[in-house]
Amino acid sequence: QRVNTTRFFYPATGMPYKNHDTLFKAVRKLEKEGLVFSVDCTLTKNDTDRLGLKVPKSVNLLGIIPRVKVLQKYQDSIMVFPSLLETFGLPLLEASLSNGYILAGKTSFGTEILGDYSNMAFFNPESVDSIAEKMQSCIVNGVTIDSKAYIKVLERKNNEDSLVDLIVGNAK
Repeated sequence: QRVNTTRFFYPATGMPYKNHDTLFKAVRKLEKEGLVFSVDCTLTKNDTDRLGLKVPKSVNLLGIIPRVKVLQKYQDSIMVFPSLLETFGLPLLEASLSNGYILAGKTSFGTEILGDYSNMAFFNPESVDSIAEKMQSCIVNGVTIDSKAYIKVLERKNNEDSLVDLIVGNAK
């Protein structure tokens, strides 16, 4: 699996608790250090205007993209997920089932969903420095992809459970 460790992806709506502001501050910090990378966000210009966000030059606003493109981005870029609040955090599950590399905020939903998934690292989602440090590590040092990490996620669940069961908590 080929992951571009200078390309990040954040699939999230334009809600304040999705924490784009902290991510954008981390991006600006890395830009000031001279690092060359990009972050694709599923925000629109209207979203950033409404949230009062100044978009860093390394951030691309994709708007809503087709599901197939989202799934492809999980595999060929690094998902960065600084959201502070989720009812479930479906992108975390989808990215892990796609065997993608994930940088996620250390939150109760993040640790619950990712469990022992090995293709990931946690950061403090309220710390610009923590997010920047993890992103910089990926850019400078690269990442190692465990090709069987998603199998461990599936083995952790009962084989009779459907994705819907897992999401709504009806897993056996």
